[in-house]
Amino acid sequence: MNPTGKTGRGPLFWGLVIGGVGLAACCLFTMLAVVVMGAFGAASDLDPPTATGGGGPWIPAGEVARSATLTQQLPGGRWVYQSGGSVDTVVARAGATAWVQTNTSGSLYAFTFEGDGSYTFEWASAVTLYGGTSRSSCVEKGDWSLDGNQLTLEPRSQRATYVASAGLKQDKEDVDLSARTYEVVDIELEGIVPAGAPPGRFPGIELKGRGAPFDVSRESYELDLQRL
Repeated sequence: MNPTGKTGRGPLFWGLVIGGVGLAACCLFTMLAVVVMGAFGAASDLDPPTATGGGGPWIPAGEVARSATLTQQLPGGRWVYQSGGSVDTVVARAGATAWVQTNTSGSLYAFTFEGDGSYTFEWASAVTLYGGTSRSSCVEKGDWSLDGNQLTLEPRSQRATYVASAGLKQDKEDVDLSARTYEVVDIELEGIVPAGAPPGRFPGIELKGRGAPFDVSRESYELDLQRL
């Protein structure tokens, strides 16, 4: 399930809002990783997820089953969700209509839960509209606790950067350090693969609840996370 968002944000939101999420093909996800991480460069503090996702590289996948409980151990890996990609149709001077990759967008959410009760939450998003790219990112650190399937995050620090397509940059720290609680449950994911290839299934978790205060693209989360 993709993260869901609501409208009603200010101008900064409309400048950085993620436009369209494509989950149809493997090549789109590959393109997304390049778009999101390339748009940030060295300033993002995020590395492309290249470790293990469910026992292998990060895999484009969709949810096929879920539980009402959480049985998986959160520490011991990096839990990642990423999405993005869109295409537009344009009419050339000759009158022909063609699909072109004029707009691209993407987002990445990565949680690392440590055994000592600390966590790191890395977030990045980027959108390119007709040659202009807006991007934003944040690294949040704090403490986590789990009660059944209720995950509580208590932030200690946040460092966010927002860059508009016009080049205007804004840095923010500690936007809101209030605690946030999420529902987390076991899910089963099935990889999106070329026709004829075995689909392959692997476990993941869904994280659902209020969006982080620094995330200008979403007010609420429903993130299907793979362990890397």
